[in-house]
Amino acid sequence: MLILFGVSFRTAPVAVRKTLTFSSAEIADLLEQAGTALPGTEALVLSTCNRTEFYLAAESPGPWHDLLKRVRPTAPATPEDCSFYERGGSEAFRHLARVACGLESAILGDRQLLTQLREAVALSQSHGTLGGELGPATAAALQLGRAARVETAIAAGSAGIGSAVAATLPPEARRVAVLGAGEAARSVARHLVKRGILALTFCNRTGDRAARLAADHGGAAAAWADLRSVLESVDAVAVTTSAPQPVLDAATLSRVAGRRGARGHGPLIVIDAGFPPQVASSPVDGVRVVPLDSLRQGEDQAMAARQAAVPAVEVMVDEAVACWERRRSQLRLSATIRRLHQSADGVTRELAGELAALGVGADDAERIVRRPLRRLLHELVTELRDVDVSAA
Repeated sequence: MLILFGVSFRTAPVAVRKTLTFSSAEIADLLEQAGTALPGTEALVLSTCNRTEFYLAAESPGPWHDLLKRVRPTAPATPEDCSFYERGGSEAFRHLARVACGLESAILGDRQLLTQLREAVALSQSHGTLGGELGPATAAALQLGRAARVETAIAAGSAGIGSAVAATLPPEARRVAVLGAGEAARSVARHLVKRGILALTFCNRTGDRAARLAADHGGAAAAWADLRSVLESVDAVAVTTSAPQPVLDAATLSRVAGRRGARGHGPLIVIDAGFPPQVASSPVDGVRVVPLDSLRQGEDQAMAARQAAVPAVEVMVDEAVACWERRRSQLRLSATIRRLHQSADGVTRELAGELAALGVGADDAERIVRRPLRRLLHELVTELRDVDVSAA
């Protein structure tokens, strides 16, 4: 049976989600352990800044809860100590379809989510944990996600992490630093330039990546060692890194705020767009931190178009779920028919053997038994298929 359990921004605070976040390498290790500890269980792990979800083809999620508890002993990794949501069968597929379409995203219609799901599928494929249940389900969800974005306005405009950061910055913020050099940093830079902010400084531990971003967006690159001086000179900083520990701790921010105050600069605006949280949570005078969960959803016009597209996407999801249910029904019917044929073959051999023992030739005995059984079996199978079609 298809099973889903997980946590998301709708059900768990950042502190809980952080304990259950997995990098690609950690997911790979988890899938390898599952292959050894839970042979035959299909599994896919989708872990983003806003959700961690486990999709399984199994009898129950219990063994996976046990595995998670061993892998993350300090995390709230079982239903008893964490508010996991859990779905089974058609409802699990419905949730997967809604995730693929962007209906469950923090930013409605988020484009990045479909890419993240595709990468999760590829990782499971490479570790052999996609089979006859999860493989078709994820393929159908990905196809639906692409169709929803092509056929509706669910991903209209530029409502994503980049536009959310750009929309959150106050108008007076004209000099902005971007920490990090991944896709999130590129999205932030693109939207800042679009908004008219040209005084951009890119800072990353890998200097050449920061230099490439600077070249692409007309900004400047700074060495990671110069981060403190960068923060002393800008109006705001967007942090898009994904380090295991905060890259801006309270001590660093306090020193920066002190130097800024001595120079007569205003408060530093820090937008924490990374995950897990990349900025110290303790308040610092002269620094205003905007956490990931507080980011605005982006451009109002784009969001209005996306909201208007929701009913059409919901219809597409309903149709996909109905199609998935028909496929499951047909698979169950095919399995039942195979068992009937196998049983009929067994009965034929048994009765033919009894007739042969009474002196009937072996070929004649099998023909005498097989003919009426085949006729009866044909009638039963035809009736089963008619019932299945009418039910679908």
